[in-house]
Amino acid sequence: MVALPGELPPGRRLRSSLDQQIIAAAGRFVEVKRYDRLIAAFAAVRAAHPGWILRIYGYGSLEEDLRSQTNRLGLGDSVHFMGPARDIEAEFAKASILAVSSDNEGFGRTIIEAFGCGVPVVSFDCPRGPREIITPGRDGLLVPPGDVDALGAALIELITDDRLRRRMGGNAFQTAQHYDITAIGDRWEHLLSDLVAAKARVMGGGDLLLRGRR
Repeated sequence: MVALPGELPPGRRLRSSLDQQIIAAAGRFVEVKRYDRLIAAFAAVRAAHPGWILRIYGYGSLEEDLRSQTNRLGLGDSVHFMGPARDIEAEFAKASILAVSSDNEGFGRTIIEAFGCGVPVVSFDCPRGPREIITPGRDGLLVPPGDVDALGAALIELITDDRLRRRMGGNAFQTAQHYDITAIGDRWEHLLSDLVAAKARVMGGGDLLLRGRR
């Protein structure tokens, strides 16, 4: 089986300066995204680095529950619910880290969108998506699924180590080039060419077999 990933549209992208005290997250406010765990992890970030904020882009049925949790933890002035974003890449370019707290991901488009802005990603190592895109220690960090303490610690690691964050951001931007629509288009062309050639070989073998029976 051959799997081809999603792609980034062409065009010049905004690059993050990686010096803004902003962690971003984006997606629907539904159970699978586990923003409750991200908010819990951010409580440790806030305790150690009170200047940093968490911006969550999206909407959904759990918004009120998440707002209530934020207030219970005393994070009301540090966790911002931003609503849907028309240009999420422009918003990612304002951040220094992207956080992914999902139980599972189909692909992880927000990861490659953040990479396109040169933003490193901290994510749960959930099935599929993140582990297929992130190279741990190079362009992001993966932590055990559901481990809130580990997620908070990984965020703090990138916050405190400016050199590491910038190195990973540069690598993330390089990784994003593999998902440019031109590169993905070339892979589709090669795949289709291989399939056509394989079909031709099979059909040719069938013709030989028929001729041999005459």
